[in-house]
Amino acid sequence: MGKFRDGAGDAEILASLHPTNIYAVSRILPFLLLLVVSIALAHYFQPAFYGLAYLLAIWTWWRFLSVIFINYILTRELIIVRKGIIARSYNSLELFRVKDYNVEQSFFMRLFGIMSVRLYTTDLTTDTLDIKGVPLSNITAQIRDLVQEARIKNRIFEIN
Repeated sequence: MGKFRDGAGDAEILASLHPTNIYAVSRILPFLLLLVVSIALAHYFQPAFYGLAYLLAIWTWWRFLSVIFINYILTRELIIVRKGIIARSYNSLELFRVKDYNVEQSFFMRLFGIMSVRLYTTDLTTDTLDIKGVPLSNITAQIRDLVQEARIKNRIFEIN
């Protein structure tokens, strides 16, 4: 699928997931409704509301793009969350630190074949990692297998 370059070298990308457009629209729906209301107010009452509509349109577009530009990258040893439109931020999680996961699908998500996965970890900076609004897939099985491989490779054994 490709390579991801981190500070230690290149890592083979096994999966790359993005939130779906439907999920992104669901995240900006309140702003879209405010935009429609501000345009209606400007048209019927006060033209000054067009300024508000313009600002809301820019804000809504920015929010939409900020969701679309999230990228979840899965390698053999890491899950990397890449965010940002102009400036980028990366958050990586070692797979052997994943303890459990939860798949969430609301009625809306089931209707459009979308899922969100929450990973519970022992990482100091990221105790939970949310993979939100991605297409329904077998990514959890892939993550589970890679977690087991990473634990064996790093000699990590769970004691209850």
